[in-house]
Amino acid sequence: MLPTKPCHACGDETPISEFSYYTHRTLKDGSKSRAIRHQWCQSCQRKQRQNVAILKKTHQRPERGTPCDCCGKPMESPQLDHTHDGNNTFRGWLCSDCNRGIGALGDDVRGVLNALNYLLK
Repeated sequence: MLPTKPCHACGDETPISEFSYYTHRTLKDGSKSRAIRHQWCQSCQRKQRQNVAILKKTHQRPERGTPCDCCGKPMESPQLDHTHDGNNTFRGWLCSDCNRGIGALGDDVRGVLNALNYLLK
C-alpha cells in the first residue's frame, strides 16, 4: 500500500507521490535547505495557479510605488491577494511583507485576531 497524506486544500487522502517538492531555503536552525512536500496535492496546485492567472488578467497589476492596500507603504513588487477558501475572491494588491505576514497567520481573520490579542497582552 502506498503512503498517503491529506491535501490541505481538498481534504482528500492522496498518495504522497501526488505532492510535489519545494525547496525550503533557510531553515530556522540555520541548516542548509532541503526539499519538502507541498501541503496541497498537484491537482489543487494546478487549479490554484489557473485561478490566480484568471484573477491577474481580471485585476490589472498596479505600477511600482503604488500604496499597499494593507499597510499603505509604496510597493516595489505588488502581490495579488485573494481568498483561499475555494472561491479565490480578489481582495487587493499587497506589498510582499504584508502578503507573507497574512499568509503566515493562516490567511484568515482568526489568525490575525490571535496575533492582535497576543500583542495587546
